[in-house]
Amino acid sequence: MKLRVLTVFLFLSGTAEVSAQATATPVPTPSLSCCLLAGAWTSPTLSSAAGVAVDQSRKRIYATDGISGKIFALNYDGSPVTSFGGGFVSLAAVFDVTVGKGPYDGVYAVSRNGSVAAAVTKFDANGNVVWTAPGSWSPGTERTLCVDDWGNVYVADDSKIYVFNSNGIAKPSITGSGSLGPLSNPTGLWMAGLNLYVSDTSNNRVVRFVETGVNTYAYAEDKAFTLSLFPGAQPYGIAEDLTGHFYIASGNGYAVFDENFKELTQWCYLSPLSGAFGIGVDETGAIYVVGSASKTVTKMEACFSQSLPAYHGFNPPDSGECFIYP
Repeated sequence: MKLRVLTVFLFLSGTAEVSAQATATPVPTPSLSCCLLAGAWTSPTLSSAAGVAVDQSRKRIYATDGISGKIFALNYDGSPVTSFGGGFVSLAAVFDVTVGKGPYDGVYAVSRNGSVAAAVTKFDANGNVVWTAPGSWSPGTERTLCVDDWGNVYVADDSKIYVFNSNGIAKPSITGSGSLGPLSNPTGLWMAGLNLYVSDTSNNRVVRFVETGVNTYAYAEDKAFTLSLFPGAQPYGIAEDLTGHFYIASGNGYAVFDENFKELTQWCYLSPLSGAFGIGVDETGAIYVVGSASKTVTKMEACFSQSLPAYHGFNPPDSGECFIYP
């Protein structure tokens, strides 16, 4: 497998406290081949990086900065569009961001103000606050969020998933304390139809919950998938592409899995990236990964070999555009 890579470094400033839990731990370098996009450009780094979301309707991504509390919008080519937040709704640190679809279009973020308060906020595409809802979890334990097709918002903390409806009203939470055992430090959420996928980091697995019906707010544990990641790596962010394959951020890169979380690719290690945390995939198959240790957003255009026929349709890199690393 080869990759085309574009790394975007953003400069932010701020002094607010950021939880150490929002930093993924880098792992030793595996042996495999990746390639970097010739002419990749860089600018100063983020002050703290954790979340990324892909907005396919506007052809842009959103990246969070934990210290300044800002959300940065970038075009797919890395050029800046706008930024908003920054101590929004009296909350100084923002940890993750996601995008709603259709009638629930908008940008959703989970944030906190030190150890005082936590909240979920919905913005419109221009960064105006639509609503904000207080969180009942302990500030500093929030890690990630997602939105389903009906505008319901899911927020993960240390051991459970908090649920809000499309107007920000709190609904029953998901504890994950059934036959599959409790969740432990979940740091990735992805909603596909009625299926909620949880990247259960400390348990090194993905847990799938199934809602019993639309807006019933009743979920049953369906299955736990144990992941075969590179030794020492744990799963963090999770995203799905248009072909139904899942991407797991971890260590200094990511791995790709089928719908049963059978690994489809070698572990991908990328030299500009350290502490992969958030991940997103756009409609062309391009992958965006946040490095919480490198404090960067890295764009990769996946070029899968013919030995993986499920990935037909992704374009190989142009001649002379790549070199092999390391």
